[in-house]
Amino acid sequence: MQNGDKIVCSLSGRLNTEVATGLCSQVDELIAQSQGKQLVIDCSELEYISSSGLRLFLKIKKQLSGVVTIKNMKPDIKQILKLTKIDSFFEFAD
Repeated sequence: MQNGDKIVCSLSGRLNTEVATGLCSQVDELIAQSQGKQLVIDCSELEYISSSGLRLFLKIKKQLSGVVTIKNMKPDIKQILKLTKIDSFFEFAD
């Protein structure tokens, strides 16, 4: 969803290998739309993230030159990003 100079992507459920693989083409479209805009990933409904989901986040950040903000991430999932040091690549908002 586009909101002015921001594009908001909402994730829900389980971001595991199967889901992450299925999202790859949608992520490519999202990255193309996001050039020059701020990307916000809303994780308020995200319950689980696997290593494939983490790789998907890194793919997004690697391919975008701008700021990627993750908002409403549950504490246990945010802890996974901290433990893997992936959190340093993103901004976080509540």
